[in-house]
Amino acid sequence: MVRILETAAFITVLLSTSFQCVAQLCSFRISGHAFDNSYHTPIPSAKIFIDNVFVKVTDSNGFYAVDGPCNKVVSLVCIAPGYDTLRKLVDVNENLQIDLFFKSVSQTLDEVQVNTVRLSALHSVRPS
Repeated sequence: MVRILETAAFITVLLSTSFQCVAQLCSFRISGHAFDNSYHTPIPSAKIFIDNVFVKVTDSNGFYAVDGPCNKVVSLVCIAPGYDTLRKLVDVNENLQIDLFFKSVSQTLDEVQVNTVRLSALHSVRPS
């Protein structure tokens, strides 16, 4: 009887461990391209974050591919210099293709003041 209980306990532990291993192996791929929203040109070197963890940089064609956990909503954040930061919540339950369209940061200057000095005034001063 003790042997049967030990075997049952072993099988229970084995099965629960197997299910945990399968759950940890579950993942899906999120891939796509980063583009300039106005010109539709690729954006290389954009940084990709999932749940605030840096995971990838886009290649020279703006392409990225990352593995994400399955059956989970993740926060996808993308940063590229000169562009607004993109933030998306993504429900990962299959392989996804998500193209990213970055909007340029518009910067305007206030008033610009230019001061000049006449060169002829500088040349007219003679050493004594």
